Amino acid sequence: MRDLRAIDTPFGRIGITICEDLWHPEPAEALVRMGAELLICIASSPVRGVGQGPDGEPWIARAWRSIVEATALMNTVHVVFVNRVGPEDEEYFWGGSMVVGPDGSPVFKAPLYEEGLFFCELDLWENARARRFSSFRVHQRDFHRLLAEL
Repeated sequence: MRDLRAIDTPFGRIGITICEDLWHPEPAEALVRMGAELLICIASSPVRGVGQGPDGEPWIARAWRSIVEATALMNTVHVVFVNRVGPEDEEYFWGGSMVVGPDGSPVFKAPLYEEGLFFCELDLWENARARRFSSFRVHQRDFHRLLAEL
């Protein structure tokens, strides 16, 4: 947790999470409260034998999409999810990298199971516009204290 920090770059202030970090709301919220204008999640998420939807999308891809969209919406910030693709030993990584806007809407989605180099332009001012109508400014400190005591 001490390594958690927002980093100034030529593209703006960013926060980086690694895979499972994004399955918990606290790291993303902390990074955004530290001033991150863009969250990047680097993942190595393999296909798991839990099932697929009718469109052939693996369950884990649907789960990640929900998490990335909710993180972006709750924190009114752009989120970039970058996932590995291809085989390694007994695992197969599904790819499906994506970018989601601060309103939780998809901006870009890479294909499943395909390698590629993709570019996406973002307007980080959209974060400020999204925050005008969100409750992100209202931090629920009492809930964090309660959770810390449980």
